[in-house]
Amino acid sequence: MSENISRSYNPQINIIKTKMNNDTQTVGFCKLCISDDGSVWSIASWHVNNPYQKQGYGLQILKEAILYANEIFGLPVKIEYIWDADNDYVLNWIRTHFDAEQKTQDSTNDWAFHTYYLNKEKFFNYLGLEVLCKEKS
Repeated sequence: MSENISRSYNPQINIIKTKMNNDTQTVGFCKLCISDDGSVWSIASWHVNNPYQKQGYGLQILKEAILYANEIFGLPVKIEYIWDADNDYVLNWIRTHFDAEQKTQDSTNDWAFHTYYLNKEKFFNYLGLEVLCKEKS
């Protein structure tokens, strides 16, 4: 069984990982939205399908998206995660690993209310990409 990663940018980065066997199966995907000047990267969507969860694919897909964004834009000033308010474990995970801070406490601004700033250094370290911070700082 072979694996394939498809990358595209238009004006967001889309990473889709597939496994090839008798029929193509999508393992998961990640969508990054990039600010016009490339300084803010927002993880807008990131998901791994069953039965591929808890096998490291999510990390691979996210890492591929970050590396691709870095190829195009260089390092961002900020990294955001847009939480869909669906899974509390995701919010706990980004708070625990990346010191996520809510963009606003104003719940009338739904988009900003569900956006969290991530500690960039901790984020790159978690992905095993700490060298990016050191090389370009």
